[in-house]
Amino acid sequence: MNKRYPSLYKIFHTLCESSSPDTYIYVPTIWKDINSSPSYHRVKARDYYRDIISSIISLDDNKTQYTRSISTASSSAAKWTERATIYNAFVRLTSALPTGIHAGSEISTGTFLRMIAMLPYIKSLGADTLYLLPVNKIGVDSRTGELGSPYATRDLYAFDERLADPTLIGVEVEEQFAALVEAAHMMGIRVVLEYAMRTSSPDGVEVKNHPEWYYWIHREDLPEFCSPVFTEDELREIKQVPYEGKNYIAPSDDYRRQFLPAPQTEDITMDGNKYVASTPDGQAVIPGAFADWPPDDVQPAWKDVTYLRMYDRKASTTHPAGFNYIAYNTIRFYDPALSQSRYAVKSLWEYLEGVIPHYQKKYGLDGAMIDMGHAIPRPLIKRIINKAREIDPAFAFFEENFYPTPDSRKAGYDASLGFGWECPPNGMERMLSYCSHRNAMNIFGTQETHNTPRATMRYGTAFSRMGYALMSFLPHVVPFIHSGYELGEKMPVNTGVGFSADESHFYRSLPLSLFNKGIYGWENPENITRFISRINNAREKNLSMVIDTREDSYDRPHIESYENDCVAYRRIDPKDPTRQIIVIANTNMYSSRKFYLHAPYTGDRKVTDVASGMLHTFTADWLSYDMRAGEVIVLDLTE
Repeated sequence: MNKRYPSLYKIFHTLCESSSPDTYIYVPTIWKDINSSPSYHRVKARDYYRDIISSIISLDDNKTQYTRSISTASSSAAKWTERATIYNAFVRLTSALPTGIHAGSEISTGTFLRMIAMLPYIKSLGADTLYLLPVNKIGVDSRTGELGSPYATRDLYAFDERLADPTLIGVEVEEQFAALVEAAHMMGIRVVLEYAMRTSSPDGVEVKNHPEWYYWIHREDLPEFCSPVFTEDELREIKQVPYEGKNYIAPSDDYRRQFLPAPQTEDITMDGNKYVASTPDGQAVIPGAFADWPPDDVQPAWKDVTYLRMYDRKASTTHPAGFNYIAYNTIRFYDPALSQSRYAVKSLWEYLEGVIPHYQKKYGLDGAMIDMGHAIPRPLIKRIINKAREIDPAFAFFEENFYPTPDSRKAGYDASLGFGWECPPNGMERMLSYCSHRNAMNIFGTQETHNTPRATMRYGTAFSRMGYALMSFLPHVVPFIHSGYELGEKMPVNTGVGFSADESHFYRSLPLSLFNKGIYGWENPENITRFISRINNAREKNLSMVIDTREDSYDRPHIESYENDCVAYRRIDPKDPTRQIIVIANTNMYSSRKFYLHAPYTGDRKVTDVASGMLHTFTADWLSYDMRAGEVIVLDLTE
């Protein structure tokens, strides 16, 4: 047994010594070589996984402890997020494979072992951070779709057992995850997990132990339970709350009357997959949830998740109904009368504080994304972050916040999701302007997430190419590849944000892969894997210049183009202004545009475009070119 990578070693020897019958799988050719013609090849599963793990183990330096985070293993406390390139995977979808190559083949959902097999592919894209959507055990009560949502977490301290690969008979899912982390670390890839900490499935494993962590309603009210309704006048006042409004309006008495005090543990039993409690007022159950902001959000109710009760203030003379109901002022913008330390549900806070340290100590995790972290009480988030950084000062925290401010950095976050996903082609100027501020919060350079429309769905592959290149060399931007993006996927994973009412209705009628089996089009000949690899290699080569936030390192050169559709920026080495990276894009996705660019210190020289390989010529600091619709040019003038 190798103590520096015990789980990977165990899996390797399990594969070597297995005498189980041969099983064949169909694997995308580009997992092995992104320059290959995209198709599938049939392989013997045991040998395929064994050979990949063997090649990874060959990278062992004979001294590193791969069970620890990359930062702690190297005794580094330096922040690493701004230097990262992230690959975002939903394990059961990203690594899903067909059971055959004929039409109508079944889908075999992804596993941790298959993610190990994908590591060389992820590395070849130029990514050095693997960020996984939630992999925790999923609830059964009111499960959405065939497989359930990864955000309907039943147990934050346990994995979804379906992520264990059947090839590894007798190897527990925990060991398979540990092997994934060790293999990633061996390849220089950090691992980040996302956690849903303010919600739970209604059948969470702690319901019987801690019923006070949950909200309860009369069982007869469950079929019609929905978000509270406010009048137009109330909504106007409520919507001022995030902007220092002071009038926190409770929902109607009729709405609040649905809720009951938390029952006693001994009164709770299981009725099928649902917890039911006997109370003096009849049977009580845990309700589902709904979008908490704005309070008139049009999204349908979520039956497979419920909100955790972060604060508990009993009824009093001042507040005769207490705060035992679900509404924006108890789960998002907390009423000041409620959000006081003396009302914190201390046992829940301690439970949540311990989640990330558990994964750090046991698996060597490198970072975490907190789902809707900005809606969790700030004192609790501070405690969660501090606990993790006591173990690893360089541990990264990502924030699911579309519109971050410098306050996000003060709260302890290293990067925010940001707004790149909602920028249309002619809105990319917004990204360029944001990054001109020296103190801007780091944001992800991505045009899509698992909750948004796909970039290719919106404007085609050219838009994906243009957006990725345009964002990758900006200061304060962390390149982020949402799996499937590089393949030109058009089908969304979920319809959380950015969809019109008609689009949302259409896609929700389909088996969305956030809740059901799904598979990516690994055979798509229009994938942009090689393009992304070239862009990431150019970024890595000039990383010190790219992450430089000094004002004289970022410049918007003078550019003239018809109808101002072309945008450009330069990254400049302040010590040697002849060393530059110039990025130019035609944001018009329908028409070509001729531009004239003046870039000081470029002189007379020929430069090859990183994106296309085409040669461009500067004459006395000027460049002109007739750009195709949606074309992007990346010129590396550092050699």
